[in-house]
Amino acid sequence: MLAINLPAAIAQEVRAQEAWRATPWVKAASSEVRLIMPAQTLSAGATVHAAIEIRLPPDAKTYWRTAGETGVPPAFNFAASSGASRPEVRFPAPTAFDDGVGGQAYGYIERAILPVRFTADGPSGRLAVTVDYGVCLKAMCVPAQASLSAEFGGGEGDAALSTEMAQLLAALPKPAGLGATGQTALTAVHVARRDKKTLLQLRLRANSGTKAQVFIEAEESFTIASTRALPSGEIEILAKAMNSGDASKPLGEVRLTLVDGVDAIEVSASLDQALVEAKKAGVTILPP
Repeated sequence: MLAINLPAAIAQEVRAQEAWRATPWVKAASSEVRLIMPAQTLSAGATVHAAIEIRLPPDAKTYWRTAGETGVPPAFNFAASSGASRPEVRFPAPTAFDDGVGGQAYGYIERAILPVRFTADGPSGRLAVTVDYGVCLKAMCVPAQASLSAEFGGGEGDAALSTEMAQLLAALPKPAGLGATGQTALTAVHVARRDKKTLLQLRLRANSGTKAQVFIEAEESFTIASTRALPSGEIEILAKAMNSGDASKPLGEVRLTLVDGVDAIEVSASLDQALVEAKKAGVTILPP
């Protein structure tokens, strides 16, 4: 077995997947794309991982599932697949970068490998996907599309993918509860509404201190306004909604991805509950 520590939730899924095969590269707009498939014979009901790999020119970028202030997130259509049930794209932690027009975008630089988890209906089948994504070059962003397919066990062997895929799956953001113990954790989520603006205050623990990154996914688009270290050793992040909102409208859920060096966690919380709890606790959130 590979000497890589995998979370228990996915260890069983990848135990038999120490070998992968890859399809030939498909050329798309300013990029190339291929499918990475498990090499072993699949059994009915087995949950396994494949992956979509996007290769970009030097310094070029493509987007995460939430693109940030600008950009277009990728879209995937698996309708032409057979024998592969419930395909789900899983996203590695992104990087924040300048979008070229004064804002921030979220995504990947020069290369992206996006795992695809699916359940095999039996030993034979085909994974097929059409991928729509953006490629951002120095002066412009262009749309790209590629159609990929491979029979189970198809493609050519690629020994380098064995370690790389195991490391990639191990590094996927791990679900965590708010206030969970550990060196990397989101400890508090507070919400306030002032002057038709929604303010979000986060507190976290991170080995990398204020260099840790938090990506916010909610019905409203948030931009991070400030980050500061607290005397307690925690980090406080203040974010604000980009647009004025209806104060009577529910805020819904938020998904927070905290990236702390090579570690990443995902925390989901109710913003409406956080708003109520902040009021009860008398938490004051000063606007930036």
